[in-house]
Amino acid sequence: MIDFSLLPMFITTVFILMIIPGVDMIYVSTNALSGGTKAGIASILGVSTGAYIHILGAAFGITAIFMVSDLAYTILKVIGAVYLAYIGYQILTSKSGLTNINPAQKKPLFNIYKKGVLTNFLNPKAALFTISFVPQFVNPEIAPIWSQVLILGIFIIIIMILTELPLVIFVGKISVYLKKSNKTSAILDKLLGFILISLAVKVLLSKKE
Repeated sequence: MIDFSLLPMFITTVFILMIIPGVDMIYVSTNALSGGTKAGIASILGVSTGAYIHILGAAFGITAIFMVSDLAYTILKVIGAVYLAYIGYQILTSKSGLTNINPAQKKPLFNIYKKGVLTNFLNPKAALFTISFVPQFVNPEIAPIWSQVLILGIFIIIIMILTELPLVIFVGKISVYLKKSNKTSAILDKLLGFILISLAVKVLLSKKE
């Protein structure tokens, strides 16, 4: 059970935060461009799983470590930044191109899912968001805090899926047309690669607030 009086504000705030472009949205979009709608959906399920791992960590106190330990936060931040930079580098140096992949060469959906899990899980901002934001909407007098965090986490995942799914469907459709133009695909590959590397730098330079 949760405090339903706080739920409208919680849902509204989460929705606003979810529509702001970030690491997850970039990852989902790039996979929708490269592999179509199915790859995009696999990406959404991946980043959603990673997000719920943070929810579990917050519920049982694991994520709190990153709030009190600068070393733990720095390690997670560096690993996350390196991972994003690696994906960006792969896109920039890929001979086949991200948005010009032959259907027979498409990545297995489970691999896309796994990378999505890592993309969210290795994002230190996602961990800090969960441990600092979600507890503000729990009421210790109603039910155990951990159970309320888990329930609110489900709402976060639902909102995440509902906000990213329309994007995936749209990008998945236009990817069909983009793949017909090698020049456009090449330009888009470079742009997406630089965006991911830029995000990696941003994560690396980020500080706990």
